[in-house]
Amino acid sequence: LVAGIPPQTTWQVKALRERGDKLLGAQAPLEAGHLVEVTQLPVKAGAQSSAAIELRILSRKGRAPRCVVISLHGGGYVCGRARFDDARNLELADLLDAVVLSPNYTLAPEAKSPIAAAQCEAVLDHAINTYGLPVFIYGDSAGAGLGYQTLARCIQAQKPLEVSGFIALEPCLDPRLKTASYNQYAHGPVWTKTAATHAWNHYAPGTSSFTSYPCARALAEKMPPVIVFI
Repeated sequence: LVAGIPPQTTWQVKALRERGDKLLGAQAPLEAGHLVEVTQLPVKAGAQSSAAIELRILSRKGRAPRCVVISLHGGGYVCGRARFDDARNLELADLLDAVVLSPNYTLAPEAKSPIAAAQCEAVLDHAINTYGLPVFIYGDSAGAGLGYQTLARCIQAQKPLEVSGFIALEPCLDPRLKTASYNQYAHGPVWTKTAATHAWNHYAPGTSSFTSYPCARALAEKMPPVIVFI
């Protein structure tokens, strides 16, 4: 698996995205009974409206959902597309009897922090207000980082945190890059410290962004139940 993953050249975002489109861009046919609805979700930043984002809604036809899963794709904040995860999200829909919301959040460096997190927060508000079901956040890599940032935004704004759980797969959490794992695995496999450094600099450039980044320890007691896969 590792050998088949292309180099994560986050300092060459355009080329990295093109390789991802070539590798993952083919649309697999849907199995009978699956539904994929694509809609545009308006996002407000403060008092001003920003451009709507694509929201993919995946479910099993004729099955009443028991919960909502907000699925946030990976890509180091700089690449990836929501539709690349359609197959996995439909598996989640089947496994959990869920309706899965998969936003195509805006990537860096075109959109810097906290734009993507604000978009994910809008998806969370939409899930809570629309379905009236337990809501889970599920994120992979940068998607898991955005899940954390979304929860942090809600906690810091003292919003009611109506989230039943957070599932984080190898989350991109810390822009300081000073943890032991960043030193031990500086050369990979796959995600090198160089790749991480460029990705974070695209997403949250400058020390001012880092100092305002939400500290996990300060928020831990207010978070919903969390499971982290590393």
